[in-house]
Amino acid sequence: MKISHSWSGKSICGYLNILHRNWHRISRKTEIENLAIEQAIAEQLGGIKVNDRQVKAALSKLDIQANKPSNWSDDELKELITEIRKINKPIIIAANKTDVAPEENIKQLKDVDSRVFFVSSAAELALRMAAKKDVITYLPGDKDFTINSTNLNKAQEKGLEQLKKFIRQNNGTGVQECINNAVFDVLGQIVVYPVEDENKYSDKNGKVLPDAFVAGSNCTARELAYMVHTDIGESFLFGIDAKSKMRISDKHQLKNGDVIKIVSTK
Repeated sequence: MKISHSWSGKSICGYLNILHRNWHRISRKTEIENLAIEQAIAEQLGGIKVNDRQVKAALSKLDIQANKPSNWSDDELKELITEIRKINKPIIIAANKTDVAPEENIKQLKDVDSRVFFVSSAAELALRMAAKKDVITYLPGDKDFTINSTNLNKAQEKGLEQLKKFIRQNNGTGVQECINNAVFDVLGQIVVYPVEDENKYSDKNGKVLPDAFVAGSNCTARELAYMVHTDIGESFLFGIDAKSKMRISDKHQLKNGDVIKIVSTK
Protein backbone atom coordinates (compact mmCIF):
# COMPACT_ATOMS: atom_id res chain seq x y z
CA MET A 1 0.00 0.00 0.00
CA LYS A 2 1.36 3.44 -0.93
CA ILE A 3 0.82 6.55 1.14
CA SER A 4 -0.27 9.52 -0.90
CA HIS A 5 1.34 12.64 0.55
CA SER A 6 -1.07 14.78 -1.43
CA TRP A 7 -3.88 13.91 0.96
CA SER A 8 -5.02 17.05 2.70
CA GLY A 9 -5.07 17.45 6.45
CA LYS A 10 -1.98 16.96 8.60
CA SER A 11 -4.03 15.32 11.33
CA ILE A 12 -5.37 12.66 8.96
CA CYS A 13 -1.88 11.95 7.62
CA GLY A 14 -0.63 11.72 11.20
CA TYR A 15 -3.21 9.05 12.05
CA LEU A 16 -2.47 7.24 8.80
CA ASN A 17 1.29 7.25 9.29
CA ILE A 18 0.93 5.71 12.73
CA LEU A 19 -1.35 2.99 11.41
CA HIS A 20 0.75 2.33 8.32
CA ARG A 21 3.90 1.44 10.27
CA ASN A 22 2.76 -2.14 10.91
CA TRP A 23 -0.29 -2.33 8.67
CA HIS A 24 0.77 -5.40 6.67
CA ARG A 25 1.46 -7.42 9.83
CA ILE A 26 -1.70 -6.16 11.60
CA SER A 27 -4.06 -6.80 8.71
CA ARG A 28 -2.68 -10.29 7.98
CA LYS A 29 -2.72 -11.30 11.65
CA THR A 30 -6.36 -10.30 12.14
CA GLU A 31 -7.38 -12.37 9.13
CA ILE A 32 -5.33 -15.45 10.03
CA GLU A 33 -6.30 -15.47 13.71
CA ASN A 34 -9.86 -14.21 13.09
CA LEU A 35 -9.38 -11.19 15.35
CA ALA A 36 -11.46 -8.02 15.48
CA ILE A 37 -9.88 -5.43 13.21
CA GLU A 38 -11.30 -2.58 15.31
CA GLN A 39 -9.37 -3.84 18.34
CA ALA A 40 -6.13 -4.13 16.36
CA ILE A 41 -6.49 -0.60 14.95
CA ALA A 42 -7.37 0.81 18.36
CA GLU A 43 -4.23 -0.75 19.87
CA GLN A 44 -2.10 0.79 17.13
CA LEU A 45 -3.70 4.22 17.65
CA GLY A 46 -3.90 3.98 21.43
CA GLY A 47 -1.28 6.67 21.86
CA ILE A 48 -3.72 9.24 20.50
CA LYS A 49 -6.61 7.92 22.61
CA VAL A 50 -8.46 6.00 19.88
CA ASN A 51 -10.55 3.12 21.24
CA ASP A 52 -12.21 0.14 19.60
CA ARG A 53 -15.71 1.64 19.93
CA GLN A 54 -14.64 4.65 17.89
CA VAL A 55 -13.08 2.44 15.20
CA LYS A 56 -16.19 0.26 15.08
CA ALA A 57 -18.41 3.35 14.77
CA ALA A 58 -16.23 4.62 11.90
CA LEU A 59 -16.35 1.25 10.12
CA SER A 60 -20.15 1.14 10.39
CA LYS A 61 -20.36 4.34 8.34
CA LEU A 62 -18.30 2.98 5.46
CA ASP A 63 -18.73 0.26 2.85
CA ILE A 64 -15.53 -1.61 3.74
CA GLN A 65 -14.98 -5.36 4.16
CA ALA A 66 -14.04 -5.51 7.85
CA ASN A 67 -12.97 -9.15 7.54
CA LYS A 68 -10.48 -8.44 4.70
CA PRO A 69 -8.40 -5.46 5.88
CA SER A 70 -5.37 -6.59 3.83
CA ASN A 71 -7.41 -5.85 0.68
CA TRP A 72 -8.27 -2.29 1.66
CA SER A 73 -7.18 0.30 -0.87
CA ASP A 74 -5.41 3.55 -0.06
CA ASP A 75 -8.69 5.43 -0.53
CA GLU A 76 -10.60 3.08 1.77
CA LEU A 77 -8.01 3.41 4.51
CA LYS A 78 -8.05 7.18 4.09
CA GLU A 79 -11.84 7.19 4.41
CA LEU A 80 -11.62 5.11 7.58
CA ILE A 81 -8.96 7.34 9.12
CA THR A 82 -11.02 10.41 8.24
CA GLU A 83 -14.07 8.99 10.05
CA ILE A 84 -11.96 7.92 13.05
CA ARG A 85 -10.50 11.42 13.31
CA LYS A 86 -13.97 12.99 13.20
CA ILE A 87 -15.11 10.78 16.08
CA ASN A 88 -11.90 10.83 18.12
CA LYS A 89 -10.93 14.48 17.64
CA PRO A 90 -14.06 16.37 16.59
CA ILE A 91 -13.44 19.85 15.22
CA ILE A 92 -15.57 22.97 15.22
CA ILE A 93 -14.45 26.27 13.76
CA ALA A 94 -15.05 29.64 15.38
CA ALA A 95 -14.83 32.03 12.43
CA ASN A 96 -14.19 35.30 14.23
CA LYS A 97 -14.69 38.84 12.91
CA THR A 98 -17.67 37.73 10.85
CA ASP A 99 -19.06 41.26 11.22
CA VAL A 100 -16.20 42.67 9.11
CA ALA A 101 -15.15 39.65 7.04
CA PRO A 102 -15.46 39.71 3.23
CA GLU A 103 -18.51 37.83 1.97
CA GLU A 104 -16.29 35.60 -0.18
CA ASN A 105 -14.43 34.35 2.91
CA ILE A 106 -17.69 33.47 4.61
CA LYS A 107 -18.90 31.57 1.53
CA GLN A 108 -15.69 29.54 1.43
CA LEU A 109 -15.98 28.56 5.09
CA LYS A 110 -19.50 27.27 4.52
CA ASP A 111 -18.04 24.54 2.29
CA VAL A 112 -15.48 23.11 4.74
CA ASP A 113 -16.01 19.65 6.24
CA SER A 114 -16.45 20.86 9.84
CA ARG A 115 -19.10 22.68 11.84
CA VAL A 116 -18.48 26.41 11.45
CA PHE A 117 -19.77 29.12 13.79
CA PHE A 118 -19.62 32.66 12.48
CA VAL A 119 -18.84 34.79 15.51
CA SER A 120 -17.82 38.28 16.54
CA SER A 121 -15.88 38.30 19.80
CA ALA A 122 -15.60 42.10 19.60
CA ALA A 123 -19.39 42.46 19.51
CA GLU A 124 -19.78 39.98 22.38
CA LEU A 125 -17.22 41.84 24.50
CA ALA A 126 -18.85 45.20 23.79
CA LEU A 127 -22.26 43.85 24.79
CA ARG A 128 -20.97 42.27 27.99
CA MET A 129 -19.14 45.44 29.00
CA ALA A 130 -22.26 47.53 28.35
CA ALA A 131 -24.39 45.09 30.33
CA LYS A 132 -21.89 45.15 33.21
CA LYS A 133 -22.30 48.94 33.39
CA ASP A 134 -26.11 48.51 33.21
CA VAL A 135 -26.24 50.47 29.97
CA ILE A 136 -28.12 47.55 28.39
CA THR A 137 -29.84 44.36 29.49
CA TYR A 138 -28.09 41.46 27.80
CA LEU A 139 -27.24 37.86 28.63
CA PRO A 140 -24.67 35.85 26.62
CA GLY A 141 -26.50 34.09 23.81
CA ASP A 142 -29.37 36.57 23.60
CA LYS A 143 -30.52 37.48 20.09
CA ASP A 144 -31.29 41.07 21.08
CA PHE A 145 -30.79 43.50 23.96
CA THR A 146 -32.61 46.37 25.66
CA ILE A 147 -31.05 49.80 26.10
CA ASN A 148 -31.51 50.98 29.69
CA SER A 149 -29.63 54.26 29.77
CA THR A 150 -30.93 57.50 28.25
CA ASN A 151 -27.71 59.37 29.03
CA LEU A 152 -25.79 58.32 25.93
CA ASN A 153 -23.83 60.45 23.50
CA LYS A 154 -24.26 60.19 19.74
CA ALA A 155 -21.29 57.86 19.28
CA GLN A 156 -22.60 55.46 21.93
CA GLU A 157 -26.08 55.47 20.45
CA LYS A 158 -24.67 54.76 16.99
CA GLY A 159 -22.47 51.95 18.33
CA LEU A 160 -25.35 50.26 20.11
CA GLU A 161 -27.58 50.52 17.07
CA GLN A 162 -24.89 48.89 14.93
CA LEU A 163 -24.56 46.10 17.47
CA LYS A 164 -28.32 45.63 17.58
CA LYS A 165 -28.50 45.44 13.79
CA PHE A 166 -25.65 42.93 13.64
CA ILE A 167 -26.98 40.47 16.23
CA ARG A 168 -30.50 40.64 14.80
CA GLN A 169 -29.19 39.82 11.33
CA ASN A 170 -26.87 37.06 12.57
CA ASN A 171 -29.10 35.64 15.30
CA GLY A 172 -26.66 36.71 18.02
CA THR A 173 -22.90 37.16 18.16
CA GLY A 174 -22.34 33.41 17.76
CA VAL A 175 -19.91 33.20 20.70
CA GLN A 176 -22.18 31.54 23.25
CA GLU A 177 -23.67 29.22 20.64
CA CYS A 178 -20.16 28.10 19.67
CA ILE A 179 -19.21 27.47 23.31
CA ASN A 180 -22.43 25.56 24.00
CA ASN A 181 -21.92 23.38 20.95
CA ALA A 182 -18.34 22.56 21.92
CA VAL A 183 -19.19 21.75 25.54
CA PHE A 184 -22.56 20.01 25.25
CA ASP A 185 -22.86 18.65 21.70
CA VAL A 186 -19.25 17.81 20.81
CA LEU A 187 -17.86 16.93 24.24
CA GLY A 188 -21.16 15.61 25.60
CA GLN A 189 -20.93 17.43 28.93
CA ILE A 190 -23.83 18.02 31.32
CA VAL A 191 -24.63 20.66 33.95
CA VAL A 192 -25.62 19.59 37.47
CA TYR A 193 -26.57 21.70 40.49
CA PRO A 194 -25.54 20.72 44.05
CA VAL A 195 -27.75 22.22 46.78
CA GLU A 196 -28.07 21.97 50.55
CA ASP A 197 -31.85 22.36 50.72
CA GLU A 198 -33.53 19.97 48.27
CA ASN A 199 -36.95 21.54 48.86
CA LYS A 200 -35.96 25.13 48.09
CA TYR A 201 -33.14 24.27 45.64
CA SER A 202 -30.88 26.51 47.70
CA ASP A 203 -27.81 26.69 49.90
CA LYS A 204 -27.98 27.24 53.66
CA ASN A 205 -28.33 30.99 53.10
CA GLY A 206 -31.34 30.61 50.84
CA LYS A 207 -29.54 31.35 47.55
CA VAL A 208 -31.32 29.39 44.82
CA LEU A 209 -29.13 27.15 42.63
CA PRO A 210 -25.94 28.67 44.04
CA ASP A 211 -23.55 26.56 41.97
CA ALA A 212 -23.46 24.81 38.61
CA PHE A 213 -20.88 22.18 37.69
CA VAL A 214 -20.03 21.08 34.18
CA ALA A 215 -19.36 17.34 34.25
CA GLY A 216 -18.97 14.35 31.97
CA SER A 217 -22.10 12.57 30.77
CA ASN A 218 -21.28 9.56 32.97
CA CYS A 219 -20.78 11.61 36.16
CA THR A 220 -22.00 9.86 39.32
CA ALA A 221 -23.36 11.31 42.56
CA ARG A 222 -20.11 10.58 44.38
CA GLU A 223 -18.07 12.21 41.63
CA LEU A 224 -20.20 15.33 42.02
CA ALA A 225 -19.49 15.23 45.75
CA TYR A 226 -15.76 15.18 45.03
CA MET A 227 -16.20 18.13 42.68
CA VAL A 228 -17.80 20.11 45.52
CA HIS A 229 -15.04 19.19 47.98
CA THR A 230 -12.67 16.25 48.49
CA ASP A 231 -13.80 15.78 52.10
CA ILE A 232 -17.45 15.57 51.01
CA GLY A 233 -16.57 12.99 48.37
CA GLU A 234 -14.64 10.85 50.84
CA SER A 235 -17.41 11.02 53.47
CA PHE A 236 -20.30 10.61 50.98
CA LEU A 237 -23.31 8.72 52.33
CA PHE A 238 -26.00 9.22 49.69
CA GLY A 239 -27.58 11.83 47.47
CA ILE A 240 -31.12 13.14 47.10
CA ASP A 241 -32.61 14.02 43.73
CA ALA A 242 -34.28 17.34 44.53
CA LYS A 243 -36.81 16.98 41.71
CA SER A 244 -38.08 13.51 42.64
CA LYS A 245 -37.07 13.63 46.34
CA MET A 246 -35.68 10.12 45.86
CA ARG A 247 -32.51 8.91 47.56
CA ILE A 248 -29.73 7.99 45.12
CA SER A 249 -26.60 5.90 45.59
CA ASP A 250 -22.98 6.86 45.06
CA LYS A 251 -22.96 5.16 41.65
CA HIS A 252 -26.15 6.83 40.41
CA GLN A 253 -25.45 8.39 37.01
CA LEU A 254 -26.56 12.01 36.83
CA LYS A 255 -28.45 13.68 33.98
CA ASN A 256 -28.23 17.16 32.54
CA GLY A 257 -30.12 19.60 34.76
CA ASP A 258 -30.18 17.40 37.87
CA VAL A 259 -30.41 19.20 41.20
CA ILE A 260 -28.72 17.10 43.87
CA LYS A 261 -28.38 17.29 47.64
CA ILE A 262 -25.29 15.47 48.91
CA VAL A 263 -25.48 13.90 52.34
CA SER A 264 -22.15 13.13 53.99
CA THR A 265 -20.65 12.66 57.42
CA LYS A 266 -18.88 16.02 57.16
